[in-house]
Amino acid sequence: MDVNYIIDVILKGLEMMAPRIIASIIVLLASWLLVKILEKILYGVLRQVERRYIDRILEITRVVIYGSAVVIVAAILFPETQAFSIILLIIGLAVIAMLLDVLRNLGAEFYVRSRGIVKKGDWIEIDGVFLRVIDMDTLGIIGETHGMERVFIPYMKLINTIVVNRSTPIGLSIKVRVTAPATYSVEVVRDVILKSIKAVAEDLVSEPAINLASMKSDRLEFMVEMHIWNYRKLGSIVEELSRRIRETIPDAIIET
Repeated sequence: MDVNYIIDVILKGLEMMAPRIIASIIVLLASWLLVKILEKILYGVLRQVERRYIDRILEITRVVIYGSAVVIVAAILFPETQAFSIILLIIGLAVIAMLLDVLRNLGAEFYVRSRGIVKKGDWIEIDGVFLRVIDMDTLGIIGETHGMERVFIPYMKLINTIVVNRSTPIGLSIKVRVTAPATYSVEVVRDVILKSIKAVAEDLVSEPAINLASMKSDRLEFMVEMHIWNYRKLGSIVEELSRRIRETIPDAIIET
């Protein structure tokens, strides 16, 4: 076979493919540039968010953008593979549908971290459970109650319920529920609570608020709101408060 003929065929093929090759290069460069721009935007906007979380978002973004670029390039270079590209697109959409809950949770994590709603070390109250955040991973937060119980809460749960962050710049705001038999009068129970609080007064930032939450035929419920200096002393403060209240009202129930 004539060498010149082979060269002519190759050159004609390259000439026909040149626009497609150029378009493919443009797509790849555009995808690379888009990733770099997103990196600068995310690192600039999310300065207060943990670096490892931003890196995880960028890793997922790179996979999506570069994967899409490869599919587009394949469709440009080999038009006959458009059916294959459509199949890949359908498979991609199916994978997204299967991972929809994970993606929602990732979005919820982004919102929680970027807004600073909850941070590691904060004391929060969620659905009546009072706990301290000891870790924040990919799926949710891990908390610990003052009774040393571990609690896991997904990020989706955090953004779909009321979360009260009890941590403040100068201490911790807590609520203590005191339930006493209705055989005691409101004044007596309130006075017992007030005297018991005086035993831990040095650990309080300000005067506590004692409110009658409910009054039923068999029991009285008081809600005591206190602002303590040191969250590490939460357990000992509640324990001392419980001990002193039960000295006068043995059947009292104290809950945080």
